[in-house]
Amino acid sequence: MHAVAAVAATADVVGEGRSGTHGGRRHLDLTRARPCPGSPRCLAHAERRGYCGPAPIRKEPTVKSTRLITAVVVAVVACAMAGTASAAAPTVTYFRMFQPAAQPGTLVAVARVSMKGAATRAQAFTKNGVPRRVVGALTVSGNGRTATATDIVRLKRSGLAGGTQVLYFRFPAATARALAGADDIQSTLRVGMQGQRRQPVVAPRGTRQFGGLGGCWPFFCDPPAQTNPPASPVALSGSVGGVTGDMCVFFDGPGTQGPYVESGDISDYSNASWSIFAEQGSDFSISDGAFSGSAWEQPPWSAAMAGTPGQATTFGGTVSAGVLAGGSGTGTVTYSGPVVSGYPTEIPVATTSAQVDNC
Repeated sequence: MHAVAAVAATADVVGEGRSGTHGGRRHLDLTRARPCPGSPRCLAHAERRGYCGPAPIRKEPTVKSTRLITAVVVAVVACAMAGTASAAAPTVTYFRMFQPAAQPGTLVAVARVSMKGAATRAQAFTKNGVPRRVVGALTVSGNGRTATATDIVRLKRSGLAGGTQVLYFRFPAATARALAGADDIQSTLRVGMQGQRRQPVVAPRGTRQFGGLGGCWPFFCDPPAQTNPPASPVALSGSVGGVTGDMCVFFDGPGTQGPYVESGDISDYSNASWSIFAEQGSDFSISDGAFSGSAWEQPPWSAAMAGTPGQATTFGGTVSAGVLAGGSGTGTVTYSGPVVSGYPTEIPVATTSAQVDNC
């Protein structure tokens, strides 16, 4: 399930696992730099791929070679600076805090952020196209108290193209009680790929995020909304013949109101293979325990680079009553477009503590 690690401290918490997820182990995916020869073509290629490095020097420099070495060093530095300058900050498209009077000791925040332009493909995906994790750290202060909560989700497969990640922060009861009654709460949200530097998120110009009784202009808030927060997202996963089906059920709140499938995926994670994913957010509303919507069949990265096209499909499935109540349960994930890689068209799933995309 979508568990959250929270601590009463001002320092950012990087690499903290979610409660009950991965046994608290760290999962850091670090991108290694590679040598970059000094030709402009190579440097341009390296910049596109997100890595640069000095070329090895094999003989003593002469006046002529010194000029060449200087040119290479300048080009490499320019390449590195260009890569740094081109990285934009993550963008927040939704932010809301909840502290219901009917639930003393409760403080929950929900943020929806976009990683478009904020990470390279090498930072965001493994070489086989499996999404890496996004880390968010939310620091809040008021009444002279400060606390930080973290959340970790898997990047959506459309994450670099604008697909948003939903971060769910739950603060300790002691923190929530200490902040109760504050005239306003200041908050700072930093987001980044796990193992990379986190950056303060940026609010689109002119955006005003409303939160019940008050509103948030990220990130300076009136008292948080007094309505019950949405229930924690519920992750489901299962496999048939080594092919994994995942989905994540979210709630609009208060409580378990408005459940919908935020993210769904069918893939063979053991190698570079086709992936079927559905990430249309609230378009995948759940009615009478069933859902469906448009999705996409994505070829392996190497095949896509060679010109193999993706194709449209329909992603759907079912969800049991236990899941809709915000607890444990079962379901199915299906697709009805062209069959790819011999994937089954229906996979039984059950609630899990493992991470699935965006959950």
